[in-house]
Amino acid sequence: MADIPKRRFPPINKCIYCGDTGRLTDEHIVPYALGGRDVLPESSCVACAKITGKVEQEVLRGPLHQLRIWFEIQSRTKHRDAPVTKPLNVVAADGTSKQIDVGFTESPVVCGFPIFELPAILAPHEYKSGVRLRAIFSYAFGATPQQVTQDLGAASISWTEKLALPSFARMLAKIAYAGCVAQGGLDLFDGEPTVASSILGKQDDIGWWVGTVPIPPPRYDDHLHRVTYRQEPRDGYVRSEVQLFANAGLPVYAVIVGRTSRWVQST
Repeated sequence: MADIPKRRFPPINKCIYCGDTGRLTDEHIVPYALGGRDVLPESSCVACAKITGKVEQEVLRGPLHQLRIWFEIQSRTKHRDAPVTKPLNVVAADGTSKQIDVGFTESPVVCGFPIFELPAILAPHEYKSGVRLRAIFSYAFGATPQQVTQDLGAASISWTEKLALPSFARMLAKIAYAGCVAQGGLDLFDGEPTVASSILGKQDDIGWWVGTVPIPPPRYDDHLHRVTYRQEPRDGYVRSEVQLFANAGLPVYAVIVGRTSRWVQST
């Protein structure tokens, strides 16, 4: 895994999501379980931390679980609860089928990354709620499905993968928003609406703020994850681009964080 330098930003002393100044917790900008080391101290109240933690867990214990194990990313539990087998549906040459458990290192490890529409705020279209899925970007590592099928002497194999689409988009938004506040402060947005309420799930409009950048994913060998910011000169919106596992060339996601009259330095 690529080395990630640790940064601890100045305390916010207020919840960046709801504004509460009561009991505050530290916020990892990129989740700790994704290798995140940047910390925004005293920036999330207990109630909001519980919400964002649940969102992250649905993704990190779901569609990204095997990928985290494969990359040997840090874990508070040292991956003690990691699956050691993977259930496969196996169809034999005679057409009979059965389910078997295959060891983790001998099974196909295929992770599906959602390809969303652009954020609706950037590309106006008939938008109602949620996120709009266009396709799935499948990233395979370890044993290939063809290899496993051959090793088992099977005609075909299949398995079920989780996607957790709204939670995935909300986690991306949380990374972008927390990182932006870490650089520019909570007053950066001058009272303008931000993606914060959508991160908390107060309204089902995360697709308004989050989408996939329609470009062939670049690859950055020296970055595990890559998060950048820029301000749209036309309307003042701060746009973040989040690429998880940039060293594998996975999709780039656009997050519109909010509108500001102040510039955000790019990272």
